[in-house]
Amino acid sequence: MIGLVASRVKERLHRPVIAFAPGDPGWLKGSARSVPGLHVRDVLDAVAAHHPGLLEKFGGHAMAAGMTLRAGRLQDFTQAFAAEVARCAGEDTLSGISTRTAHWRQASSPPTRRRTARGGPWGVGFAEPAFDGQFGVLDTRVVGGRHLKLRVRAPSGETTQVIAFRYLDDPQAAAILPQQSIDLVYRAAVDDYGGGRRLQLVAEWLSPSSLPDAPA
Repeated sequence: MIGLVASRVKERLHRPVIAFAPGDPGWLKGSARSVPGLHVRDVLDAVAAHHPGLLEKFGGHAMAAGMTLRAGRLQDFTQAFAAEVARCAGEDTLSGISTRTAHWRQASSPPTRRRTARGGPWGVGFAEPAFDGQFGVLDTRVVGGRHLKLRVRAPSGETTQVIAFRYLDDPQAAAILPQQSIDLVYRAAVDDYGGGRRLQLVAEWLSPSSLPDAPA
């Protein structure tokens, strides 16, 4: 459960996050989730090296880790972890999602998708290219109880589909309504569910737009 909490907060803030819960009396158990470009296991290694005895035990990999520490050392650990994140993080790691602005047809065209596939494999420190744009929402529906499917209109007047996986898992996620404008960070994909092959945009991040001029 604490891993799920850490994941949700990390997705909202685009920051490495550790969620803690009580363990045995006097102890805390933590679950960490990281962002591309920051190897959280290496950060914990650095904390342990610079502050001997602070962490009782820890383990994990680049994007997720677990740890145990005494409850009375939480403040010490918070300060040490923040310092190591600041030291280890790359220049752009904590600045948000890096995107390119392009017409959605160009961003999702077969040549662009082929170049993206050839450019991989994508992973930690080498994120798949994402694009951004503003769209008008035509209609929305919930899929599978937790995913949000949208039909949107681009500034050019063309329409396309957007899927925001696990959007409703976040109880603080903003409501997305028809006739609303949204800012969208997305990657292009082909939806072959049910045997068809339909282009759709996969949302990496979306939010009601603060700008008034998107098509509705």
